[in-house]
Amino acid sequence: MNDNLIFFTNMGLAMILAMFGMAKRLRDNQTLKTLLWITTLVGVTGSSLRFFPNMDISLLTTWSFWNPFVYITLYAGLRHAYRLCYQREPTYHKASWFDPEEGRKQNTFDVFVHLFPMLMALIFPFIMQKIFQ
Repeated sequence: MNDNLIFFTNMGLAMILAMFGMAKRLRDNQTLKTLLWITTLVGVTGSSLRFFPNMDISLLTTWSFWNPFVYITLYAGLRHAYRLCYQREPTYHKASWFDPEEGRKQNTFDVFVHLFPMLMALIFPFIMQKIFQ
């Protein structure tokens, strides 16, 4: 298998989930629970590939299988914290400070809920590779 193809596919999956979050498609708890289970299976399956003798997968590629899980976990946790603080859903509208669909201003926590999980999903494999090198 080509490490680069696997690595960028996993990055792409995490970014697709990030786009769904920004498009307000991840506001349902049941959807988040389902995605959490699916991304856990992707991470476990990808990590187990490293133990097969005929699979030559780098450590960085192995950690990249956890990118979607990292995004969903952080997004769900931050969304829950946001809902406890503000009693409404976090919003994000094209990097502006006003969401015309909901008719309200965005605050810093709105932006943080959407951008921090995306950033962490992007850098997670590099951090883990550095730790477990």
